Amino acid sequence: METDELNSIVNRLDQDISRDNAKITIQKYGGDLTESFVVGTTNGYLRLGVEFLKAGLAPQASPERPAIDVDVEYLIDDDSDVQFDYFERKNQLTIKSYQSSFVDKLIPLVLLAIVGSILVLAIVGLRTVIRAFS
Repeated sequence: METDELNSIVNRLDQDISRDNAKITIQKYGGDLTESFVVGTTNGYLRLGVEFLKAGLAPQASPERPAIDVDVEYLIDDDSDVQFDYFERKNQLTIKSYQSSFVDKLIPLVLLAIVGSILVLAIVGLRTVIRAFS
């Protein structure tokens, strides 16, 4: 699809989907944001989709500054655990993944060996004390 056609579709959705009763909240139920959920009204989800579609077509200020203008403040409930400061759009998104090293795999084994050694030494010491007092 051409950009003009996409803009036309997104503009029509923007006009046709009402902002009335359009609310979402992002809440966390665990210790951090990896354990979170979204609750929203029907119009809230639809408007969020429209705003993200508009973000995909919004012009960037400059290639060095990938921030784009996304209007979600009216959508996000004030009691939401997540509020957005800004949005960025990049052509390439590099996701950093963590690769465990040999040392990372070795640490649990070393800790297990230490705990095992402490238990063995405690049993030997307890037997020695019992024998000494017998």
